[in-house]
Amino acid sequence: MQEERVVIRRTGAGAAIAGACALAAGAATAGIWSPGLGVGARIERWQSGALPERDVLVQTVTPELGYGTGAGDWAVQLLAARRYEFSRAGAGPGPSAVGAADRSSLHVGRSWSETSDAAIDARYDRTPEILDVPERTAFVPGDVTRWVGSARASLWRLEGEGRVQGWSYSARGADDASSFAWSARFLPVLGRDGAWFIGWHERRLELGGQTAVRSRMATLGVRRRLTPLLAGELEVGGAAADYRDGARERGPALILGLTGASGAQSLTTRWTLEPDLATGFSAEIGHELGDGRLWARGESLLDVEGGVYRVPTITRRLTLGAQDTLARSTVLGCQAGCTRAAPHHFAGEGTQSARASAWLARRLSPWLVGRGEWSYLRLLASEGAAVTPQHRARFDVTLTAAWD
Repeated sequence: MQEERVVIRRTGAGAAIAGACALAAGAATAGIWSPGLGVGARIERWQSGALPERDVLVQTVTPELGYGTGAGDWAVQLLAARRYEFSRAGAGPGPSAVGAADRSSLHVGRSWSETSDAAIDARYDRTPEILDVPERTAFVPGDVTRWVGSARASLWRLEGEGRVQGWSYSARGADDASSFAWSARFLPVLGRDGAWFIGWHERRLELGGQTAVRSRMATLGVRRRLTPLLAGELEVGGAAADYRDGARERGPALILGLTGASGAQSLTTRWTLEPDLATGFSAEIGHELGDGRLWARGESLLDVEGGVYRVPTITRRLTLGAQDTLARSTVLGCQAGCTRAAPHHFAGEGTQSARASAWLARRLSPWLVGRGEWSYLRLLASEGAAVTPQHRARFDVTLTAAWD
């Protein structure tokens, strides 16, 4: 029964993405298809648990297909790629096929007026590599599949948005996980500098095919432009949280958000307080510097990842990054972050990780791009033997040819 529910969810997500692709392709016919082929190699040094360090040389071949258009009121971007890997460990035998990794992304946007628009975004990753997905906080052997989708729409006095995320594992005994969240607002009072609205928010976290937590919130809110560059939003109301073991919590709720932009600087932050649930927080600060950009992101949220986690977790993450364009054809960037994850309400497995990466990409010709990237991960188990410590470092070099 659990497997049937997983198949249904995947089928539904795939059908929604396919429908969005068909709708966009039918409405925006001026798009450009861009097939490509990448060849590369990476050197990886890794240690798992008490095993000794191991050096691995991996050759890769990556066919990919892209599509994009900005004709009329439509904006469509689609990318799909599969990376085939061939490995030679130390002085062992010749290359042999060891696996493959998939990734795809989709963006569809449509604008009708300044106040009416809609957008759909989706991403799919399937990989055995813990370094390929920055959001992973625990290592589970075998393939891991992650899919994320979001949608938002604004029409007249109605607003809505939703997000879905799922984790699926090929390893036996690892629980799949998924989260669903959506909200809707009706704006009966709408002015040039603000609005009053009625809101509804709902979130559901699932582990192993069963609902672990479900929360609902009804609110009254106000949105106001505080300065020419800063806007604020406040919602107050009541919330309810239901747990898998039958426990129920009721109480007041509060949502506070700030957004702003001033020239090269931008700010987005949001706080959510609900009864018996961890305070949700997210913030992002960006600064444009010539042809480059600096950014900082932080968040603390109630989440589910499954795998070794049998309950929802409190995940706290901080990321710092920078990127610059040199001489118009070269992009240099770096990013570093740390993550802590611990069970919500229970003692058990916890992890803390540090990640860093640096990359250099250069357009060698109109059809050829070269890229080099160094990545590092250190994953520690703060509590519980089920979490396997990891220490990984790798260097990738890739040449990608694309035809428009």
